[in-house]
Amino acid sequence: MNNIMFRPNYKNVNSDINRFLGDVFNRPLSECVAEKAVNKSFAFSNIEELEDRFVVHIAVPGFAKDQITINIEKNKMTVAGKKESDTNIKYNLREFKFDDFSRSFNLPEDIKSDNIEATFENGVLSIDIPKSEKAAPKTIEVK
Repeated sequence: MNNIMFRPNYKNVNSDINRFLGDVFNRPLSECVAEKAVNKSFAFSNIEELEDRFVVHIAVPGFAKDQITINIEKNKMTVAGKKESDTNIKYNLREFKFDDFSRSFNLPEDIKSDNIEATFENGVLSIDIPKSEKAAPKTIEVK
């Protein structure tokens, strides 16, 4: 008789939990409680800080650029995507869903909100957020 041992890969479990909790703790609690995780897709993001700007990259596979909206209100940028899904499909297994998503980011006060630009390529949305002149580092020449 052979025993079959189940040994979960704790590294993957920990990274999945950290990814989920990171999403929960980096967003207002009211958004997390109000949304049903089963009905929402996660939109994973990277944020780069360069000398003169921030660049936010958001993975949104399966969306077209006309299905994505970016709204800025006060110092909060909300990126959302919505598309219709075919409800007639019967799944035997469904591990991902790309019907809709919403992510909010708190923006610093020292940005040029009028000059924000967004591009979309290969399922990645890139949002270029320029810093204001007072935030950009300057080099002063010593005379």
